[in-house]
Amino acid sequence: MISLLLNIQQLIIKSSLILNCFIIITSMISCAVSKKSTNHSDLDRLAQLMVGTFNTKAQSARDSQFYNIQLKMCRIWTQDPNQYWLYVEQATAKTLNKPYRQRIYKLEQISKKQFVSKVYNIPSPELAVNGCAIHLYFKTITFEDIILKEGCSVYLNKINDDLFVGNTKESGCESNLRGASYATSEVRISKDTIQSLDRGYDANGKQVWGSEHGAYQFVKTL
Repeated sequence: MISLLLNIQQLIIKSSLILNCFIIITSMISCAVSKKSTNHSDLDRLAQLMVGTFNTKAQSARDSQFYNIQLKMCRIWTQDPNQYWLYVEQATAKTLNKPYRQRIYKLEQISKKQFVSKVYNIPSPELAVNGCAIHLYFKTITFEDIILKEGCSVYLNKINDDLFVGNTKESGCESNLRGASYATSEVRISKDTIQSLDRGYDANGKQVWGSEHGAYQFVKTL
């Protein structure tokens, strides 16, 4: 009888130890998931702010120095929910079927409050026109087919849940447009609005293209 009681007592102690270990491990996993979810939600929020249809119609109506430009961004290659790929298309309001800029962005979180938007060229961009409505083109290519624009990544800092601000670094983004040597980008992403200032400079640091009157103000319409 005494032996049986001792065995039962030992079993209770072991069960208690196993339960405590389970609680500790579960707690650690929960914390890790919670931390990952928080980071993931920040990146997801950035993507939410960027995805949509925008234009500068209001700004161009106020100031003739600015064109009415449409900007479209949409997620592509969504098989992996933790990968954030965006197709980007810009065109003047008068030539929507002839965009002057087509890119793919990859969004990544590099620290608690810092993010990067990597910029890629795409092959045969004419086949991707209106790609946010017609996704067939992106089923024919993968991330292995696109070309990273070295030095053109935009580094963004999270100010709050509805505001991310950033820019390219120094003069690392090469450009030969209109005699330029390099290009810079400054971006302010907020709720329903994206402000963008892209400029090109020659080897002497003289601006040769881009707005000389401040950033374009894209207002979300869809």
